[in-house]
Amino acid sequence: MNVYAPATYKYSGSRDVLPIKFIDKRPFIVVKIMMEGREPIEGTVELETASSGTLVVQRSFAEAHQLLNSAKGFRLGNVGGVGGGMSRTLQGRVRNIQVGRFMINNPLVTFSQAEPGKDATDGDGQIGGEVLRRFRLTLDYSRRQIILEPNEYLAEAVEEDMSGFELVAEGEALKTLTINEVLANSPAAEAGLQEEDELTAINGRPVTEFSLEQIRQMFKQEGKEYVLKLKRGSQTLQVRLKMRRLI
Repeated sequence: MNVYAPATYKYSGSRDVLPIKFIDKRPFIVVKIMMEGREPIEGTVELETASSGTLVVQRSFAEAHQLLNSAKGFRLGNVGGVGGGMSRTLQGRVRNIQVGRFMINNPLVTFSQAEPGKDATDGDGQIGGEVLRRFRLTLDYSRRQIILEPNEYLAEAVEEDMSGFELVAEGEALKTLTINEVLANSPAAEAGLQEEDELTAINGRPVTEFSLEQIRQMFKQEGKEYVLKLKRGSQTLQVRLKMRRLI
């Protein structure tokens, strides 16, 4: 990350400049959601650099535009943050998301199921790191704009967890990884993993050697196999999981 003084900063290069709107001092941009057989739908979404997701759409926005009628391959999930509660979601794929002049093809979109009035933002949703990592991103708040320069990840496929279980980081330095949920008919369910199991090692390496984000990326690789070591009460278990696309 580079930091520049706003008064003297000058940008040079091939760029796409997007205006920023601030709501309660939080930055929002306009994106377009493309659905099969429909005109593009514009939404005002918060830039959420701390999120690893693609796009979270608020329930009120999804219902107003009947987005759930056009998305594909739904599955249940959760969304939440450190210090906050979890809420249920539906996840499905849309044709693409347009950010400025750039397209993210066949992305996975998360549709919040929070009750109206309990949405996480005052906009239509949040755009996260899975999109933002595809650009060199310049945040120029003094001029109310962001600058996007595509990098080598722009055309990379948007993948989701292929293990079928969700991990929560707990304990000292958030190094205790506990299974929060196991998806039915997934590799994890077929291997007998259960909620409250603690993941202690992957392929013989302690989980303390990985960040939670590294593990999540490992479990997005179709066909990869991992040997997992787990604690279940006083028991120590070892299982083999082969990743496969679930959505």
